[in-house]
Amino acid sequence: MALDKETVSAKYLLLHTHGEKSSGDLWRIISKGPKVFSRSNLEKKGYPQAKDDKEYEKHYLVIDIEKV
Repeated sequence: MALDKETVSAKYLLLHTHGEKSSGDLWRIISKGPKVFSRSNLEKKGYPQAKDDKEYEKHYLVIDIEKV
């Protein structure tokens, strides 16, 4: 995914679950943009511990959302 102006300034997120033919799972993006977190930072916030040490080399884009 490219982090272009349109992507970073999006106001809504529509989630689609694998196997579903349609989706109505709409969320409002309430953060001012994505934040970058390391795997260690996510675990400190309560995310499950990584199963593989290579996971600690990854970084994640995180946005705050609320159900519409």
